Amino acid sequence: MKLAMSIMAAEERGRRLSEIIHSALDTKEIQAAIDAEPIDAHTLLTLVIIERDKEAGELEKRIAEQMSEQGRQLAHMLHANTPHARIKPDVIKFYENHAGEMKTDGRPRFETKVSFVREVAKKYEDIVSDPDTIAKWIAESTFKVPHWRTRAASKKT
Repeated sequence: MKLAMSIMAAEERGRRLSEIIHSALDTKEIQAAIDAEPIDAHTLLTLVIIERDKEAGELEKRIAEQMSEQGRQLAHMLHANTPHARIKPDVIKFYENHAGEMKTDGRPRFETKVSFVREVAKKYEDIVSDPDTIAKWIAESTFKVPHWRTRAASKKT
């Protein structure tokens, strides 16, 4: 019974020392705490175990952070190699170069955004199955076609 009590007291002293070590601002505080606490083999062993566990936890956190960063980079690289990512710049360039074109008789080549999206969707139908995706891509461009009407935002009543 007495041995169990002394082991529990040593474990408590080890925890307090660990807290002091991690919260202390300089080595003088740590030295004062070590001088104030009676350190026996059990206290020292408890302190070593606590510090090892903390270090292992920090190491696990660092590894997890590295893995998540590598995963993010891998996902970015995989996305960059998708057909969507490869044709998106082409679609935006085609939009900026040809959306505002006029035919020889003076009429616009694409009267509406929908007609433009339809033609691009036909061109890339094997890659892009959703015309809304194309519409979102061209919305990212700063270029605006002058003769395409834009709807006013609906007013709340």
